Amino acid sequence: HYVFEKYMNNRQIVNRLSLVLQIPVTLVIYNIRTKEEFAGLVGKTLELDSNEVLAKLNDAAFCEKYNSDTNNILSRFIVDNYEFYWNISFDKFADKMNTAYNLFWNDERKAKAAALDLTPEQVTTLASIVEKEVIRDKELTTVAGVYINRLKIGMPLQADPTLVFALRDFDARRVNSTHKEYDSPYNTYMYAGLPPGPICMPRKKSIDAVLNYEANNYLYFCANPDMSGYSIFSKTYDEQMKVAAQYRNKLNKMDVH
Repeated sequence: HYVFEKYMNNRQIVNRLSLVLQIPVTLVIYNIRTKEEFAGLVGKTLELDSNEVLAKLNDAAFCEKYNSDTNNILSRFIVDNYEFYWNISFDKFADKMNTAYNLFWNDERKAKAAALDLTPEQVTTLASIVEKEVIRDKELTTVAGVYINRLKIGMPLQADPTLVFALRDFDARRVNSTHKEYDSPYNTYMYAGLPPGPICMPRKKSIDAVLNYEANNYLYFCANPDMSGYSIFSKTYDEQMKVAAQYRNKLNKMDVH
């Protein structure tokens, strides 16, 4: 990938090419949901073929090389902006991403994960759920605390975003019985514990929100019926049901189905 400026003469252009003075391109990893989306982003930014990238992400041997599996391999890629040469090989691309992963997961973060009895990959999976549940960042640690409380007592996470992911129904405006009855290991209403892998690539702040979760007594939360983007947190099921009924009524009035 070369960039030629207007002021450059023929000799300068030839020198840039002959000396292979490439200009790096920037890969912006944002809130990707699926391996297909990630492979497409990489293929659109770099010379790498998106089909090759996807095949690698679905290859058990490749994932095992990075102590992962095909379900949680996306947890090995940290959301950030990265500079690469456009014609980088896949192996060098993967190694650079692994270096970024190891820099992020330093001893302090690993110790906090161990204190939660979770692996870094499991923390990322939980962070991906928190990421999709929260609109206002100031609630990240509070929602993380709710899910940690549920995990501790063996209560199903009952996270609506996992149902949307299970069905790949990313345009859903509202979760309904069709979502909740769909049998999938990502159905956190049907199965307790964490799903097999992340439902998106969470931001660093969402991962840190899990590692530094708010210690609280909440087991429930629901979007505030005032549609402010904030949540109302509850300690009991009865409290939750009252808020949930108000929120459902609001959605009905807004004709959101």
